Amino acid sequence: MGRNRNIDGIPGLMIEGEYEWWEARVNPALAFRIMYPGSCISFLCDTGHGHFDVTDEVVAYIALFIKKLWLSDYPWTTP
Repeated sequence: MGRNRNIDGIPGLMIEGEYEWWEARVNPALAFRIMYPGSCISFLCDTGHGHFDVTDEVVAYIALFIKKLWLSDYPWTTP
């Protein structure tokens, strides 16, 4: 039996700092995006910052992600 599960249609947001082993994290994430083009994933690299840093720009990005999701035609209930 092959893999038949994925997260197509489930929103996800990946934020990482510049100094977080980016190649070890971004390369698999991009490969996932290619394997599952229907996934709703947004990637943000917070250039110049580390894992626990929070900036106004990152907060604004998170707010924009939530706003776009809320205004989208995302099916909030399962059939």
